[in-house]
Amino acid sequence: GYRDGLLWVDRNSNQGIYLQLSHNTIIANNTISLNKFEGVFLENSTSNVISHNNITQNANVGIDLVYSSQNQISNNTISFHLNATLHNQGIWMESSNNNTVRINIISSNAYGIDMFLSDNNTIVRNIISGSQYGISLDESKNNTAHHNNFLYNKRQVDSFQSSDTWDNGTQGNYWTDYTGTDANTDGIGDTPYLIQGDNPDRFPLMKPWGIIIDNTPPTTTNDYDGSWHTADFAI
Repeated sequence: GYRDGLLWVDRNSNQGIYLQLSHNTIIANNTISLNKFEGVFLENSTSNVISHNNITQNANVGIDLVYSSQNQISNNTISFHLNATLHNQGIWMESSNNNTVRINIISSNAYGIDMFLSDNNTIVRNIISGSQYGISLDESKNNTAHHNNFLYNKRQVDSFQSSDTWDNGTQGNYWTDYTGTDANTDGIGDTPYLIQGDNPDRFPLMKPWGIIIDNTPPTTTNDYDGSWHTADFAI
């Protein structure tokens, strides 16, 4: 229901919001918390936008993508999915490709972003912090991550049988455990930040990247007028 003018989706018996075979849907401006399984669950769904939500303290996963591609996850706060034994994740992708994760604050999760058999996803301009694992990749390839701030995760990246790119060719990510130097003071570390396997960040940033939340209303590929709208409906 509504509290303080915002829609709260909480304490549901399964998922907070569940989309199956859905396309061009916008999930925006909600607080999604304390649900029994996932906060937001997309299954076999494409070209959706999940934006400007506060997604926190759901029992299993904040945002779950299964067989879902070409979705945009942006400008969300995704936090406090903490149980490492239950493999809690801020964002989980399984067999999901060509998604974009940008300008999110992903903090205090067991796994910030966890990907399995998921390829060609783009992860840019996020803060990923205070988690057991910042990003975990399992048999996932050709994903690109740059201009993210990896802050004080117990393990910044866990990569298994995955080959991915950690810079855009000139700039990479900021890592709190990077110990390299910057002799020419160009803001780029002189030595790569090493990740498991053949996955270095070749151009690690010496200072955190400035992350600015974008308040532009989200759009999809359908006919949307670009304005915020509200509606009363029962959950």
